[in-house]
Amino acid sequence: MSPRSHFTGILEEKSKYKYLIHKDDKLKELSLDDIQSGKTKLRTICMITWNEKKLAVSRWVSAKRTRSEPYARVYKTLAQEKIPKATVIPIVKSEGIGGDTDYIAWDTFSICSFLGVYVVAAYYSNAKESSKPKYKGTKITSQEFDRDFLYDKFKSILTTNLTPQEWNEKERSSLAETAYLAVKNYEKISKETRVKINTDNLKTELEKFIDPEGYKNHSHKKSGRGQKAETKTSHFLEDTFGFDKGTVTLSDSKGGYYPWTVDAVLRKGNVILLMEMKNTTISKTPSSGEIEDALFKFHFYANLREIKDENGKKLKSIPIIILSSSVTSGCCFNTCPYFEPSIDPSSKCLTQNCNFDDMSKYNRYENLIQKNDRIQMAFKEAALNNIIVIAVGKKNESEKALTGILDYLVSKAI
Repeated sequence: MSPRSHFTGILEEKSKYKYLIHKDDKLKELSLDDIQSGKTKLRTICMITWNEKKLAVSRWVSAKRTRSEPYARVYKTLAQEKIPKATVIPIVKSEGIGGDTDYIAWDTFSICSFLGVYVVAAYYSNAKESSKPKYKGTKITSQEFDRDFLYDKFKSILTTNLTPQEWNEKERSSLAETAYLAVKNYEKISKETRVKINTDNLKTELEKFIDPEGYKNHSHKKSGRGQKAETKTSHFLEDTFGFDKGTVTLSDSKGGYYPWTVDAVLRKGNVILLMEMKNTTISKTPSSGEIEDALFKFHFYANLREIKDENGKKLKSIPIIILSSSVTSGCCFNTCPYFEPSIDPSSKCLTQNCNFDDMSKYNRYENLIQKNDRIQMAFKEAALNNIIVIAVGKKNESEKALTGILDYLVSKAI
């Protein structure tokens, strides 16, 4: 299989979208008035209260989706039933000429609309010069959003009759005004901190936001380039076990566009395994943020109406999350109703060990599962949504069992 195998998929209609959240974190409550006054800083995840109304809020550090696990933060707000959810994303984040500059992508709005999350495209109004000597005069840090701007946006969401889809379309089509405010404030920040920020480049890029259709096309091209580039990169936090990476571009009936890279793909006949890999070299399981990032993406992979290969042939997809560790052994996977229709996944966390003819020596799942809340949470939620999770310890050649598990899953799907 080519390392760049590409697949296209269509998501279920919004009315048919279904995903059950197992974990319901209690979010820290913050007063909206206190956030506006500066008495309280906006956390990356919190519950905002105002006039007896509540809003579950996540905050992105950067507009780029691959920095600082923003998906995991959005994910943590999704379990708040009957409470509106919003996420704050900088329309642009510039760190100065010595750092990175990222812009909000068109399809980020589509992602949030599909999940029923209101997007607040905001701008930074305050920052400090980096204290590191090598970045003196070239990089800023500790950037903060305009509090009055957020106050008005949060109040509007709490009182609006617009659905998240309608709100996000309106927000996306009116980015030019916010872009202007972003540039003006970066000019102010540059003057105050004496850090050089190339605001001329910001203006040139943000001018594309004036025309919504032009912004859409420009953003799609950038996302496509990023998608292809990611298939060529490797990272120690996503051990692919020798499988090829692939790309999948999803769409929905509302014009949503989701160009993503799949950490690993395996095709056998008309069955395609879409695998998200999360690895750790220092602990028994990947971090909660890594696991939640994977579960976030599977809101989409678990709700595919159809998926096709490059030749237009329809395939049967199996969404799989593989959690691996270099410091433990054992191998197991969760039992879900997809393969065992009689199973009630809400009754308990179900595990299935490696009872294969020649793999009994790898049947040591207690090392991975017993008293491990992270794996238990992932197994439980995945089972509720017909997603397979495989936990693999890479000591003592336990990873050899992975091939057997994947073959078993394919045989059950055919």
